[in-house]
Amino acid sequence: MAKAKYRNYIKNEASICQALMDSLRDEGDLSRVTVTDIVERAGINRGTFYHHFKNVNEVVERLEDSLMDEFLSGTDQSIRDGTLTVNSFFERVTQFFKAHDAAFKSICPAIPDHVFSDFEKKIFERIANEVVFKLHPEYKGNPTVSLSLRIIGHGAAGIYFDYFMGAIDNSLEEIEAAAKGLYKGY
Repeated sequence: MAKAKYRNYIKNEASICQALMDSLRDEGDLSRVTVTDIVERAGINRGTFYHHFKNVNEVVERLEDSLMDEFLSGTDQSIRDGTLTVNSFFERVTQFFKAHDAAFKSICPAIPDHVFSDFEKKIFERIANEVVFKLHPEYKGNPTVSLSLRIIGHGAAGIYFDYFMGAIDNSLEEIEAAAKGLYKGY
């Protein structure tokens, strides 16, 4: 019986997150998405929603965390088995974004800038701490390297964001190639 409850919990949370993405795609603005929109799309009652989340913003955070966790799980495996390189990291980014293209295209235009900034910060920290500093521990603590990585990381995250916003015509593969070129020195 406990397993069935756990499966229902996971299923309901996934339904809520999917309903949020559908609402974002249709509404185009997070401020217009309500709990009522989400529960109607998910086919659940308000109590179920509030059992999982306090508000719509918590759903956004959970969705962001879920996407980040999925992305990082593959990266973590590469770190553990010693196969991670800057190039393989950006190849992983491209594969991940391709797999979740529709999700990011509905999320990015609808989220406030502060949510994107938080996601961008997590990506940068991961690039710096898990990729570059693991490959080159001698760079850790070097303020010039940290500043360079921050500039490059924020720029790369911004370009990916522009892609999902439809603000640039470049492909994910072109962005990957450019990002690899920028990080070549690291």
